[in-house]
Amino acid sequence: MTEQAGAAVGTAAVKHPGPRADAPHVTLVEPGLVTGPVRSATGGRDVLARARALADRPATEHAVVLGLLAVLQVPVVLAGGGRSAGALGWFAALAAVAVVVTRPWRRLPPWWTVLAAGMAAAPLAVLVSTSGGRPAAVAATAYGACAATVLVFAGYARTPARRACVAAGLCAGGVAQFGWALVPWWGAGDPSRPMVGTYDWHNQYAAALLAPALLGLAVALAGSRPWRGAGWLAAPLAVAGIVLSTSRATLALLAVGWVVVVSVALLGAGGRTGLRRVASRALVLSVLAVGLTVLLPGPPLFSTAVSPLSGAVARSAAGETLSSNSTYRTEFWREAIMAFRAHPWTGAGYGRIADDTHLSVPAAWAISPLAHSGPLQALGDGGLLLGGPLLLGAGALCA
Repeated sequence: MTEQAGAAVGTAAVKHPGPRADAPHVTLVEPGLVTGPVRSATGGRDVLARARALADRPATEHAVVLGLLAVLQVPVVLAGGGRSAGALGWFAALAAVAVVVTRPWRRLPPWWTVLAAGMAAAPLAVLVSTSGGRPAAVAATAYGACAATVLVFAGYARTPARRACVAAGLCAGGVAQFGWALVPWWGAGDPSRPMVGTYDWHNQYAAALLAPALLGLAVALAGSRPWRGAGWLAAPLAVAGIVLSTSRATLALLAVGWVVVVSVALLGAGGRTGLRRVASRALVLSVLAVGLTVLLPGPPLFSTAVSPLSGAVARSAAGETLSSNSTYRTEFWREAIMAFRAHPWTGAGYGRIADDTHLSVPAAWAISPLAHSGPLQALGDGGLLLGGPLLLGAGALCA
């Protein structure tokens, strides 16, 4: 009996083998009351995996970064540099999404991420320590959004083609800004009036055109097709816009930057043929920029031709001379320094430089909450808490 039972067990073992390693795994799922496909217990993980895979695609990175560039060039600029309600919030939200998608900490040195995180956290710490209303929140958000944007573009533009693409996008924004400024300036009928574009003041408009002018020059001199065409279009238009804005400080920066960009392009030309090509392009671009600037304040836009510097001359005649402007600018700087010395760690608070110093300055001084200097504004508003990371970041970028 024992032998027969053992033989039966052996036969059963042969006829009914156990699961093999290569056999498909079958999971029995009890049908529910709801019809439709059955969801596995790992459905949430599948969604996260798909979202991660979508974010890892190069097409997603291109779309998000170029979308951020487009928002920076159109809605934010049209909102007076982000001052209108909601404009900066949308830009900051898209910048945060771009940081998640590009993950620049994977490609950049660690100090980039540390500085950007400091620049995003420090303005919020100043806001908490000094309080303030909506303008203070807007200022704090602007610092963080700018830090995130720099981090995104630095991580994205890691090849010559991508760098040229970003530069061309900035050039396109400069061309658009010049177009928005040209029509009302022409419609006013007075070529001596300064161009202001979509900004509140001509200095802001000129500052917005400085980067497109110099980037356009660099792309036109040393860029490759098709990006080189954006430089040929943007550089002369931006130069004309800066001159016709009557912003003398920006014009001086433009002249210095033009010489620097041409010099760097000549040094990197490589060989006699390349040197000749870059020199000829620089000469033609300079002639185009000067010629366009001279032609715009005359026919056919205006009945009589005037000097492109007539706006600056008119401002000087009205009392806005270089001497008077430099005087009250230095007074603004000194007020920001005074606010920083009174509150070295957290500053006077966003927009409170004038409130903090108006009783301590001479009565003849010009008073303003704006320092007209980025570093001094950060030190006056936020002390070392805000000015420290800003100065470190600016120094690291220059280095």
